[in-house]
Amino acid sequence: MIDSTNLFYNRKALLVTKHNKENVIVPLFKDGFGLDVEVATKVDTDQFGTFSGDIERPDTQYNTAKLKILKAFELYPEAEIAIASEGAFNPHPDCPFIPLNTEVVLLIDRKKQLEISGRYLSLAANVKKGTVSTMQEAWDLATIIGFPEYGVVLKAEKNENNQPYIFKDATTAGGLEAALRYFFDISSDGKIEMQTDMRAHRNPSRMENIRLATFQLIKTIQSVCGQCNTPGFDVKEVIKGLPCSLCNAPTRSTLSYIYECKKCSHREEKFFPNGKQQEDPGSCDWCNP
Repeated sequence: MIDSTNLFYNRKALLVTKHNKENVIVPLFKDGFGLDVEVATKVDTDQFGTFSGDIERPDTQYNTAKLKILKAFELYPEAEIAIASEGAFNPHPDCPFIPLNTEVVLLIDRKKQLEISGRYLSLAANVKKGTVSTMQEAWDLATIIGFPEYGVVLKAEKNENNQPYIFKDATTAGGLEAALRYFFDISSDGKIEMQTDMRAHRNPSRMENIRLATFQLIKTIQSVCGQCNTPGFDVKEVIKGLPCSLCNAPTRSTLSYIYECKKCSHREEKFFPNGKQQEDPGSCDWCNP
């Protein structure tokens, strides 16, 4: 049986990042568990995909976070615990024109044989992009993106290796102006693609979402199985059907969560996880078709 109260106290962990995620992840684990977290500087996380598109992500969001951790264990064979995160930006399922940022933070403790994750979804994504053909258009878009607080990625036509020219390291107005002039100069059609830099250290909205995903991970670690006391007793299934307060018909809102233990497969159903036992008729397909 695992003692969840002292699970990480005085132990060391690796954080797999090259984009300053330690600023939001390390304090939460230090304060919450007494876990000493250090950055795995030997791991180049860009090999697992880039938001600028020059390197494709090799697997799903969750599995890519796991690949980062496995690489850290390979390069640091003495390590017992590693943490990694992976972000994604996709159209909102109910409104495709709105981008949705999903952040996954994964922890693997190979000594205790634990694999626990936290996830956070947010509409605060700041995903903006466009094509510009003049310096004025470029600065207008950079202002909309929020430069210099938010980074800007520049792209020009493909080179001889069929790879786009990409620049994403401007942090000052002078640096961005020099990059823009260079890209306009090499562009065959006189146009540049510009987009928000989605790397965590150049995107404050995403960094905050990573912090909130880490907080969810910590909550999941603190949730223990009632049968075997293993940490990570997490939601396995969401049951819809919260009854309408007017007609009592089942709605699409959440009625309960099914929790399942990864170790012993014990399951528990917890009703009304969102704190309400009935749904407003405005969300009922019968009362508000």
